[in-house]
Amino acid sequence: MSSFAPGVPEQFIISKRIGASTPANLNEVLEFIKSDPQARIVSVVGPPNDPARLVVSLSDERADALRARFGPGLIVEADRMLLDPGISPTLLM
Repeated sequence: MSSFAPGVPEQFIISKRIGASTPANLNEVLEFIKSDPQARIVSVVGPPNDPARLVVSLSDERADALRARFGPGLIVEADRMLLDPGISPTLLM
C-alpha cells in the first residue's frame, strides 16, 4: 500500500519480473486493466506484441488485486520520483 487515502488513484509502474519462473504476460495484464473501469492506462512502453512496462493510474486496492491475480511474475510499484541520496529534496522545490 502506498496511497495516503484509500481508494484514491495514483500511478503505478508495472513490469514482468525478469528471472521469475513464470514472468507475467503484460498483454494479459493490459487486457485485465482495460476491463477495469476504475483504472486508466497512462503509457505502454515497448512493442505492442510484447510491452516491457506499463504506467497505470489505479487505487492501491486495484494494485493489490493485480499482484494477487498475476503473482510473483509481476512487479507493481508506485511511480515515485527517484532521488539521489547526495541531493537534498528541498533543492528540488
